[in-house]
Amino acid sequence: MTDTEPCKTKHALYRTDPASVPPSGGHEAAFAPGPKRGGCRRTISWILQALGVLFLLALLCGVGAGGWFFYWMHRPQSADRAEAARVELRKGDSVRTIARRLREGGVVDSETLFLAAAVWRRADRRLKAGEYAFAPGLAPNDVIDLLVKGPDILSVKVTFPEGWTASRMAQRLAEKGAIVSAERLEALCGDAEFLSSLGVPDTQAEGYLFPDTYVFVQPTDEKEAIQRLVRRQGEIVRSLGLRPGLNSADAAPLTFRQGVILASIVEREVSDPEEMSLVSSVFHNRLKRGMKLDSCATVRHALNKWDAPLTLSDLKCDSPYNTYARAGLPPTPICNPGRAALDAAFRPARSDYLYYVYRGDGRHAFSKTLREHLAARKRYKEAWGKSASRERDDTGPTAVEDEATSSTR
Repeated sequence: MTDTEPCKTKHALYRTDPASVPPSGGHEAAFAPGPKRGGCRRTISWILQALGVLFLLALLCGVGAGGWFFYWMHRPQSADRAEAARVELRKGDSVRTIARRLREGGVVDSETLFLAAAVWRRADRRLKAGEYAFAPGLAPNDVIDLLVKGPDILSVKVTFPEGWTASRMAQRLAEKGAIVSAERLEALCGDAEFLSSLGVPDTQAEGYLFPDTYVFVQPTDEKEAIQRLVRRQGEIVRSLGLRPGLNSADAAPLTFRQGVILASIVEREVSDPEEMSLVSSVFHNRLKRGMKLDSCATVRHALNKWDAPLTLSDLKCDSPYNTYARAGLPPTPICNPGRAALDAAFRPARSDYLYYVYRGDGRHAFSKTLREHLAARKRYKEAWGKSASRERDDTGPTAVEDEATSSTR
């Protein structure tokens, strides 16, 4: 190798094909990822654009939903309703229950939206109980304002004692200004088609108007008043779990209608609720044996004679309600029984008693045999005369005053 060869070799290292020499800046280009790096950038850009579109859509949907919700809150509802919708909100009702009552009353068309509106306005804990009359065309926002303010309509509280008749209830409602016409209410109590629509298993309302304390808007339509009293009895019957033939093995086989008739007799025969199940057992035992009931209360109902003592001739009156002369139950209830009487009629006490007699102190003496009964009657005979003045809120049934008048009492 000559001295020039190393140089030659050195220069040869750089003597390369021009096509293989990178252009200016070629070092950077040679080490760049090239097309691969550009694809990654495009992917990130696409993702960001997609997220932006989704966010924009979500924003538009949110704005749209919020706008529609605002529109719903201020949109008049039930504008085609002819009369004011009366809704009772009870103390202790949750906002969800209130929303349901308003929807059922035709005041709003959505429970869920009303609930959301009340919560959004922070009014869900400020809605006041009471009787309301909502005019047609109110917007949900206006309804919330009224519920926060509280009821300002005229209302009246009416109490019906146990054992009152439908006629007496009608008179009380009219006297209190709860209804306009007692006569119309009494006529409706005999409207079989109307009563059937309420589920009353009879052609008259006597026996199915539950005695309780009610608050009525002034004035309440007579049909609505009857509906409330009938509905209340249904609530009590369900709460007691009363089912004919399933509540007591000691009971006579009675239908629900017959059970209500018996409950009305028990209600008028007894002042003390604690004795009702025993008195009921006497009637059940007699029914199972085919004995007449011999109830003074049924005769008093037939004669509309509640104050004066019954006579022997009274007990011979020709009436389907005279249980001294006719076996079995009377054709319809003789009054409107309360909770204790209904329970006693379907759940009589277990006993062998067939007789009872008033002792004069608000209680009765019970007997299994006629001999025991006659002895008890002799013992308490002096108390019978005092029983004629025995009253509850209405004039209650009296005990037998004459030894010849009853085999039951």
